Amino acid sequence: MQYGDLISVVIPTYNRARSIRRAVDSVLNQSYANLELFVVDDASTDNTIELLAEIKDPRLTVIRQPKNAGASAARKAGILAARGDLALSAPLQSDCAALGHLMEAVLAAAPGTLCARDCTRGGLASAVNEIALAAGVGVVLDETA
Repeated sequence: MQYGDLISVVIPTYNRARSIRRAVDSVLNQSYANLELFVVDDASTDNTIELLAEIKDPRLTVIRQPKNAGASAARKAGILAARGDLALSAPLQSDCAALGHLMEAVLAAAPGTLCARDCTRGGLASAVNEIALAAGVGVVLDETA
């Protein structure tokens, strides 16, 4: 990968009205701006979808699942919609915030073109966490969510 490549970020969510804005803002406010963000709402019953509708950023796409199918199905829907040279769906969750320069750190560390089509089983999540730690950036879990 090289600087300028599009990064696709997928955040699955279900009933996270209290924390979804923080998660979305943490991605949209990254120092690396060439990204697209897919938030996949897994048929939330709270006002998560209404809060997402308030965010006016062309890089954000909200996908609403017609019925609750679980986080894996939500991740898959987002990854299938992704157009980027790199697709990340882990370790980002709707109760997390990506810190600082996470996307730049991932981009700098990714050799060649990498497209993660199944990153829910640890491999890419572990690599992203290691990259983030080495670069002094990372993901913060919101333990109150």
